[in-house]
Amino acid sequence: MAVHSAKTIGSPKDTARALITNVGWLHFFWSEYDKCLACMEEGLVAARADDDLLLVGMGLRLTAQVSKERNNLAQAKKLLQEALEIFKTAGDDYQHLITLGTWGSLHRDLRDYNEAESSMREALRIATGLKNSEELQSVLSQKLTKIMIELKRLPEAEVFNAQAESILVQLRRQVGVAYCKLNRARIVEARGNFEQALDYAKEAETLFVQFGDRREIAADLQRIQEKAAKLKSTTTEGMVAAP
Repeated sequence: MAVHSAKTIGSPKDTARALITNVGWLHFFWSEYDKCLACMEEGLVAARADDDLLLVGMGLRLTAQVSKERNNLAQAKKLLQEALEIFKTAGDDYQHLITLGTWGSLHRDLRDYNEAESSMREALRIATGLKNSEELQSVLSQKLTKIMIELKRLPEAEVFNAQAESILVQLRRQVGVAYCKLNRARIVEARGNFEQALDYAKEAETLFVQFGDRREIAADLQRIQEKAAKLKSTTTEGMVAAP
């Protein structure tokens, strides 16, 4: 409807905005990537016709995210580099930090942890200086938590996870809190305390069942349960065998 209205009144800017920030984003959310790319292609033509750099940057970023989902990481990197340059030139800190976060996620996929961490930290630094950016701060803190867990820097993972959870509790974002509890389970799991990890994972599962999608935790829960059961079995066998 928004796209039709914009085309009817002949507004390239409104057409681009509807395609890039509305319809295209919804197709991305629904994993309809071909439809998303069609919206981005048309939206970018309209945005460039209107010389709207910010919309061009947003369209490039979402196109890059589709490439990332399809594991075309080289193409995603190229598009994100272009988007970053646009937002730097335009001086839009908000869009710049969102793109930096996406850039960091891409480099995490590339296992370039130095660049991933550097980008995420810079994005978080920018976010803490902006108004109404608490939710973005929580997202970036969660992403840094995952990186720290993968690098086995667990004390730092705990700090970032606590920052994210504190924000999300205040914002009453229960699914976000569930992710933080799941990350807490992963941190404890990495320390070898599988029974405590299982307790945290079950807390996360309860929240996912109430407010989100239980599939988000299924693989983690199964893995931690198996480790806890194995540990319990080994401990029991040792007690039986002891003189």
